[in-house]
Amino acid sequence: MTPMAVTSPRVQNDLQQGSDLEARITASLNSLSRIVHLASEAAVSQLCQYTLAYCVYQRLVLPPLKNSAPRLHRRIENTLPLLELSIPAGASGSLIALRQAYFTLRILETCNDAFISRYGQPLIDHDPATANIVIQTLLGDDAIRIDEQIEALIHNPDALINHYPSGASATTVTRICQPWPCLSASLGLSSQLL
Repeated sequence: MTPMAVTSPRVQNDLQQGSDLEARITASLNSLSRIVHLASEAAVSQLCQYTLAYCVYQRLVLPPLKNSAPRLHRRIENTLPLLELSIPAGASGSLIALRQAYFTLRILETCNDAFISRYGQPLIDHDPATANIVIQTLLGDDAIRIDEQIEALIHNPDALINHYPSGASATTVTRICQPWPCLSASLGLSSQLL
């Protein structure tokens, strides 16, 4: 699955209408340039496309979870409407879409870490850590509030995952044998952190 290959007109429209997103990106450029490689002449538009692709990826990664991790899928789907209760006043559609994507992909990052440590393979097809750091930087203090909601929501990540790889043993911890692609790099911005 290539996140950039699929576009969601609704998400794209929401993000492109959000001048607050461009303002957030512009205000965060210095910090973001320490996290990912940016083309200085097109950094703002590059990051706008990146956030669009991040939101599209969130919409693509949820449906497969319905079969592989139904409890986790239900928990995310049931909690997304509650996330709207803490939306900052005057938030645009772009900020709402970005908050929902960050919420979902941070939950998946947390559960995925538990899944890897237990079964030695990832639950999802891309490592979202760097991408989540980029979006966390854009959301600022709002990301802290979302992370607090995630902490309250997930006490035991293992309990939310009931898809186990064939032949996997819960008592055996193995290493990931194949490179796990970085979501940030697949969205077009390679990490400065690695």
